[in-house]
Amino acid sequence: VGFPFADVKFIRKYYPETPETPAGHLNRQRQNIRSTKPQSQPLEQVDTSDLRGRKIRDVYIKVHEAKNTIFSDQTGRFPVTSKAGNKYIMLMVEIDSNAVLVEPMSSRTEKEMQRAYLALLARLKAAGVAPKKHVLDNECSAAMKTLIRETCKLELV
Repeated sequence: VGFPFADVKFIRKYYPETPETPAGHLNRQRQNIRSTKPQSQPLEQVDTSDLRGRKIRDVYIKVHEAKNTIFSDQTGRFPVTSKAGNKYIMLMVEIDSNAVLVEPMSSRTEKEMQRAYLALLARLKAAGVAPKKHVLDNECSAAMKTLIRETCKLELV
């Protein structure tokens, strides 16, 4: 009863003892041994005791305040029209609150873009945010620029 060759004598005969090996895993190149980043060189020490009136290694910094700033963009046409008939969206990002707002648009006409812009601006003002600067990264009509200038300072990038 049981397996016919389940005897110690047969097991030792047909399954000899083998030493444990890594079975080919030693052929790979070892990883994470050396860094590929360049080694940082320490800065040289400069003796400034004899320097009078001369400046070396000046650093000038200009800080741009990003407070009360919004960025907006319009997407390209979506491949499928929504049930409400919208094919585009206007995206607006407010920096201070990290708010990302979107408004659907049925077309990219001047009137529709102004409607979407005013709707997004109304949502920001309802939340207590009053933007002072608007950054655009694309072209827009003169009427849209005038509308933006009336609400906040316009900056085209």
